[in-house]
Amino acid sequence: MTQSSELKKRSWVRRHPILTLFLFSFAFGGLSLYQADRAEKALIANMTEEERTVYYEEKAKEAEARRVAAERGAEVDAAARCAKRKVKSMLKSPSSAKFIAGGPSISQSGSKWNATGVVESQNSFGVMVRSNYSCAVDADTCAAVCSVQ
Repeated sequence: MTQSSELKKRSWVRRHPILTLFLFSFAFGGLSLYQADRAEKALIANMTEEERTVYYEEKAKEAEARRVAAERGAEVDAAARCAKRKVKSMLKSPSSAKFIAGGPSISQSGSKWNATGVVESQNSFGVMVRSNYSCAVDADTCAAVCSVQ
């Protein structure tokens, strides 16, 4: 093998450490967490200072993206709970309420969340009726403005 092809091979491994770990684990039937950690440390040790900086910046970005996704998930859950609570309070028989398809569909609009869905509940005559609802929710304060049709 020539020196230039060896350099190209090593630089590819340095540029793609996570992909290299994945390919290595796939080829050899999986790695334990300990082995993966050791392999990652070995790859990092072989990187130049600039490559390490880029690598750690990318890891930090990935961690931040995971944190934001988890935080957003908590906000979506809070908005859904607030919407359900408000819709139940508007029904004739709140205890009979059944939210169809697991609950509201949530979307964000600025600082507010919009929740739409379908609820079944008893009317004044005790008959189960299906109604559509839509709410504008502030997940921080749990203030919701809803309409049920």
